[in-house]
Amino acid sequence: MAPADLIALQLPIGLVGYSTQAVDETLHRVSVALGERDTRIAVLEQRVSELSYARLQAREETKRAETAEPSEKAEPKQAEDAGREPEVPTGAAREGRDGDLADAEEAW
Repeated sequence: MAPADLIALQLPIGLVGYSTQAVDETLHRVSVALGERDTRIAVLEQRVSELSYARLQAREETKRAETAEPSEKAEPKQAEDAGREPEVPTGAAREGRDGDLADAEEAW
């Protein structure tokens, strides 16, 4: 029911005024229509609120992920370093079997 429906409404007139039954039926239909509209508005407002909250949460998670990325980028670099062959420490090279650097490198 739209406002134009109420403006265009013409209730039947009896000898002493409007027909009580017609007015009661019309008012009942209007009250049902307004109640349904109010319920729909409340549901839609609740849904908008839920979506806004979800969007805010998503933004916060994105910001947290962006601030966490630099530390995550450092970890793959460490993983790359782990794949490389380790350097022979100079102290360990000196402690080789015969004190020979070549023997210490072979032991590694």
